[in-house]
Amino acid sequence: MGPPGASGPAGEKGERGEKGEAGAPGPQGDPGPACPDGYTLQVPADDPDALVCRRSGAAVPPPAPDPSAVIPVPPPVLRRRDLTPP
Repeated sequence: MGPPGASGPAGEKGERGEKGEAGAPGPQGDPGPACPDGYTLQVPADDPDALVCRRSGAAVPPPAPDPSAVIPVPPPVLRRRDLTPP
């Protein structure tokens, strides 16, 4: 018996099969991370969709200033005479 010959060209792609049935749901996963001792899950005042771990008994932080209350101040205008050395 001689050595095996070279492989031939790939055949044409076949038709797609039918969709199978859905499987059974898997087991429930472990609960999410818990806060360490001395901390509790709390909703921050500025994001009602979030939960954060805060130290139990900590003071409530002051609310952030309203961005519209901060007035931006542009830098002073530089003139050519201000740029020349004395």
